[in-house]
Amino acid sequence: MNKELLKKINVLYVEDEESVREFTGKTISSIVHNIVVAQNGQEGLEEFKKAYGTNNAFDLVVTDINMPKMNGLDMSVEMRKIDPDILIIITSAHNDSTFLKQAIDIGISSYTLKPIDLYQLIEEMSKTVEPMAFKKELLNKNKELQNSIDTLNQNMKNSKSQITSFFNAQDSMILSGDGIKPTECNDKFLNFFGIKSLDEFIEKYQCICSLIKEDHPMLHKLDINKNSNWIEYFLQLPHEDRVIQLLNHNGEYKYFQIYINTYGVNSENYVVSFTDITKLKEKSKLYEYQESHDHLTDLFNIKKFEQVFKQELSRSIRYDHNLSLMLIDIDNFKHYNLNYNADIGDRVLKDIAKILKTHTREQDFVARLGADVFAILLPETTAENSVVVAQKIKEQIANHKFNFCDEKATASFGLSCNKNSSDSEVIMNKAKDALKVSKDGGKNCINIKE
Repeated sequence: MNKELLKKINVLYVEDEESVREFTGKTISSIVHNIVVAQNGQEGLEEFKKAYGTNNAFDLVVTDINMPKMNGLDMSVEMRKIDPDILIIITSAHNDSTFLKQAIDIGISSYTLKPIDLYQLIEEMSKTVEPMAFKKELLNKNKELQNSIDTLNQNMKNSKSQITSFFNAQDSMILSGDGIKPTECNDKFLNFFGIKSLDEFIEKYQCICSLIKEDHPMLHKLDINKNSNWIEYFLQLPHEDRVIQLLNHNGEYKYFQIYINTYGVNSENYVVSFTDITKLKEKSKLYEYQESHDHLTDLFNIKKFEQVFKQELSRSIRYDHNLSLMLIDIDNFKHYNLNYNADIGDRVLKDIAKILKTHTREQDFVARLGADVFAILLPETTAENSVVVAQKIKEQIANHKFNFCDEKATASFGLSCNKNSSDSEVIMNKAKDALKVSKDGGKNCINIKE
């Protein structure tokens, strides 16, 4: 949890239930820069409009779904018309797939079930705003770098020693030239490639193209042995696409954002800066993982499940293949939290998640839909075979010995198949109905609805 980051943000909290609003709002107010509380969607939208474009503009909206006057989803739609990038977390007692689908279509950043677990809500707030902070950090670096390049242009008439000193003061690798070949670079450039001079670099490598990772598209378009103008190639790309991986003298690839500034009557001179964004890229990959995975079990989350379900169903229809869906609900899960503590419940979920991953195929898709409910998509699997898989998993769960308590767990299963339907919602509802039959029929059993 990034507490320092949360202290910098403005939050709009919309909740119609007074007791929840007061308690949760007070808790959030203690960890953020500023919070405005609204009682319904209409009031929340008015507060959002009032603050937009000012220093008090909201960085994050936390809202309930079901509210009088205007519900949370409709309010979110109107907010996104004003600010398409606004971050929104919804809270609801409903775990209905229709609500979740609407939330995904709107572009909701995160989803938390009621009753609200304040620690989980604050964790979701932190994870949601971190990419925003990352983006702002990158934009600030771009502005700083552009300011440095602008300053360079204004002082280009100064002596060569002054230019060299300026280059060496930059945090980025710098390369400049006259449009035909490079003529100046800074020490960071030389140190990265393990050379002593720019002449040595030209003699050894001819062109920086030879050090770009081979999967970059420019290497398919340019012939580095014919003095191809790689700078002109990058100038044709949007700024956000000017990213490459360069090989250093230690044999390591590092990510760099390229910034090119041309000058002269015909823009025949250039200054190229290579800003190392390797750590930012690693963070970005981490955020992508967190966006698609459940933080407790490391299984895929419901947002990713909805996306893959549609893709797999479309593929199965196109090629006339089977696709089965399995829902798994841990029996009497509340018992662990009531008789032990929340930590034991979490450890049970983690162990069950490992069993599901261990006893499914690589092409199967295992996700945690929320609380103690899991889902498995089984491509190329008939309804009959899905029952066989469910039986194997049921036995593994029932026979599993936890190393943190003496009790064993059981689970109920609900199965469905795309045999008679091409609608993901219909297939999901059939699996839910089958799961309910299993739960009502004594639990620890398997039912399928085709």
